[in-house]
Amino acid sequence: MQHFVIMADTYLDPINRKFADAAAEGPPLYTKTFQEARDILEGIQDYKTAADIKTEEIKVTVKGEDVTTVIFRPAGAQGTLNMIFYTHGGGWILGSPTAHGALMEDFARQTGAAVVFPYYTPAPEAQYPVQFEQVYGVLQHFVTNGDKYNLKVDRFGLAGDSVGGHMAIAMTQLAHSRDLPSIIGQIVLLYPVTDTHSKSETYKIYKDGPYLSEKTMDWMIPAFLPNEEDRKLALTSPLQFAPDEVLAKFPPTTVFVSGADPLIGEGEAFGHRLQQLGVDAAVLKADGQVHDFAMLAPNITEPPDTTFTPPQVISAYILKISTITSQFTLFLPGKQTSCEMEDHSNLRSLITPSLLKQIAEAYLPLPKTEPVDFSEAQSPDFAANFAEVCKTSTARDALLGLSRLSPDGTLPSNEDLDLMSFLPPPASPEFPLQCFGLQLLLDQASRVLLEGIDGRWQVAYFGPLARLLAGQWRALPEAQQPYKRHRWNDDVGATSFSYWVALQVMWAAPFLHAEDLESQQIGLDLSEELRQAVEAHTNTRDPYRATRDATLKDDLFFLREVVKGPPKAAGEPSLSMTSWTFWWCIILDSHWPIIERFGRYPYRNGHFGRESTEAEKKWLDDIGHFSEASPEIAQRIREDVEKGRWTPLGEE
Repeated sequence: MQHFVIMADTYLDPINRKFADAAAEGPPLYTKTFQEARDILEGIQDYKTAADIKTEEIKVTVKGEDVTTVIFRPAGAQGTLNMIFYTHGGGWILGSPTAHGALMEDFARQTGAAVVFPYYTPAPEAQYPVQFEQVYGVLQHFVTNGDKYNLKVDRFGLAGDSVGGHMAIAMTQLAHSRDLPSIIGQIVLLYPVTDTHSKSETYKIYKDGPYLSEKTMDWMIPAFLPNEEDRKLALTSPLQFAPDEVLAKFPPTTVFVSGADPLIGEGEAFGHRLQQLGVDAAVLKADGQVHDFAMLAPNITEPPDTTFTPPQVISAYILKISTITSQFTLFLPGKQTSCEMEDHSNLRSLITPSLLKQIAEAYLPLPKTEPVDFSEAQSPDFAANFAEVCKTSTARDALLGLSRLSPDGTLPSNEDLDLMSFLPPPASPEFPLQCFGLQLLLDQASRVLLEGIDGRWQVAYFGPLARLLAGQWRALPEAQQPYKRHRWNDDVGATSFSYWVALQVMWAAPFLHAEDLESQQIGLDLSEELRQAVEAHTNTRDPYRATRDATLKDDLFFLREVVKGPPKAAGEPSLSMTSWTFWWCIILDSHWPIIERFGRYPYRNGHFGRESTEAEKKWLDDIGHFSEASPEIAQRIREDVEKGRWTPLGEE
């Protein structure tokens, strides 16, 4: 009999201690043949399909070979289900739809989603990179053929245990590098392998277990990665070798680590690395649990000559799985039965702090504490950078999620949708930057991302939502208002005055895009506040003040002048802060006369499905039909308006 050496200060709860002792009664797995080891795990699990879960086995052909794949879904489920794509653990050697069956059933049962389980060829019968290619091929098949299996695959969840977590990380990298035509909404990693090249300190602490030992890992890794050089790759040791720019694009990730496990160190370190890169990542530790605690669902028949108590294990198992699967309720749009505005849990996994910070910082990608070169800030390269960040981030997903709140385009009220609830408390240091990011997401990212028929959503839904948010933050006490100078000087780390100035235009933008004079007046007030701040800071006077009254009466000024950009003052080697600011202030002012004359922006008539008046048609001719929808798109929107419908965002 060989028992694991359990250190005196290693805490295991009574159930896990009994399980570890029972598992130690026999010889270690690494002394067995690969097939014998598989048989042992299958025997422990003794899985039988539950009556409330329906399973479907299919064959997916990947590079000429069939990969058995099992779909687990709630038996009574109807319609299209969300998808969780699960990559199983077992040291690349063990694991199967039966060994992991109970866990897959619980994922399906508690999330209401369908769980897709690819049964890749085990090692050493196949070795790296075969398993990765098989699993990615299956993933690609389901993303491409979701309708065939009644699955919603535009956004899906990804999960895996142990080396399955290792594979889930690899699939995320491959999804980015190979442009998978779908989005991973959230990742759940259970005690993952993240480094096959080196060993963390917890390998020493739990060298002999309990349950999983260093020798067992030393037996497993070479079976999958016999070539040591292959252990130094981003896919095989992401903790050490995956580039920052790759990991920074990971979706919200939850890492569970066991309480007593050689893999604790690398699991925690991977989660921490994601956090440092700005990913919404949580690291949760299951105290007193051994490796595989989520997967183990032993046969309820007590093994002879042991103190093993399976009913207790099963009770604890249910509680653990409830905690794990609850992570997935955050990202699965469609789990609720209606688009009621009261439930925004799905949106909270889309409108994340990291996304808002990413959008905010992409608008002006310069050091916050240094003076701004306004010639650089006005550069088309900055606009291109902002557009690229919008397109490569999850901004479009966030907009899609918001559009699902109101399929008919009805704008929510303040009571129905508190946009401030997606932000930190107003008094917190994080509030100004994240609030700026959310406003940019609604007002500017939507302009970048929504084209064609989707343009109606931008002008008639997201623009007003940005104004709804702006009205909410403007109603705060002055000390908490996010655009105020003191918030950026104190809360955001002594931001330079010029950096703060460069952001101010976007705070006013939602009001100036509105088609009512009350909102326009707020925009004028913010413009004047900025003008006065710069005048006081530089001890200068805005030369445009002399012509401001005339500008406020010139409905052609905005579209005539905005394309020219801010002019440098005579003798300026580069564009100064004052020249930039004063030009922008008069541009902001020049929205007023358009709304005062027409009561709306005529160049938006097509996107609103409105007919232009004769006066508007002449005005549009005068400005060269700037920013109008194409005749084809305008006609389609008019047809939607006449039929009282909206083409769903993202349908094309």
